[in-house]
Amino acid sequence: MKHHVIAPAVGVVSVLATLVVSTPAEAQAVDLCNFGGGAGLCTYWGQSYNGAQVEIVNDRSDLAASPVVYYPANGTGQGEHVYNNNGSEHNGNGSCSVTIYYNPGYSSYSVTMAPYGQPGAAKAGSHLGNVLNNIRSLRYNC
Repeated sequence: MKHHVIAPAVGVVSVLATLVVSTPAEAQAVDLCNFGGGAGLCTYWGQSYNGAQVEIVNDRSDLAASPVVYYPANGTGQGEHVYNNNGSEHNGNGSCSVTIYYNPGYSSYSVTMAPYGQPGAAKAGSHLGNVLNNIRSLRYNC
């Protein structure tokens, strides 16, 4: 009987160890946002450029697909996935605008942020329109 109890426990430990190891690798994003130059889109969990933040530096056709981007442990919303959890956005890239989309595959409603340092580089809360808490893909326009 003890053998049956120990074996599942070891399996649970292995699965948890695998999840802990794979979670940081899945993020493929920078924990804290940088601004200017070749930096990326800073996505905030909160609607006033607050809460957890993560910088996404590449086009993503589906933020819900692997590798899934999660908010790191740096504020309210930490550990939640970015897709359908965006409260505000700030484009940190000084050369390219970036467009965020409601659906995967760069489709449906969208909002474009101008390059960093220009008017329209940041949008928060209701200024995101239909993509508030509904971001599923993003594309840099260089």
